[in-house]
Amino acid sequence: MPRVRYAHTPDGIDVAYAITGDGPPLLVGGMSDQTFARVARYANGYLHGGGPPQAFVKAAEKARAAWLDAGRPDRLQLWGMGYYALGAEAVQQGSAYLRNYYAFAGPGSPLVARVRRRWEAGKVRLYREVVGGRV
Repeated sequence: MPRVRYAHTPDGIDVAYAITGDGPPLLVGGMSDQTFARVARYANGYLHGGGPPQAFVKAAEKARAAWLDAGRPDRLQLWGMGYYALGAEAVQQGSAYLRNYYAFAGPGSPLVARVRRRWEAGKVRLYREVVGGRV
């Protein structure tokens, strides 16, 4: 089991990282310029929290630029998330889950409606498939 070191950065972020090479990767997510600077400074990669594939492509480009500007010699890891459901009642269960998860946005939210339409139309796919392996 790798040992973990904790640090409080000058820009007010608490980070934890493995001090041996066999620990899990540290991923940082977000969309601000500060996020991408933190990815380059403290992390092994960037985790995109969702949205259309084009948003992932733009975020990946920003993460790569920050990585190169920081002079990182190692390879930037880019991670995305996706939804899936398996089984005979997958659409119903997946739709119910998404309605519950996005309930914070309020009833009739455009965000909830967009996600539900994409799910029910079978258009929720992996980012790599959508952007043709560009990222």
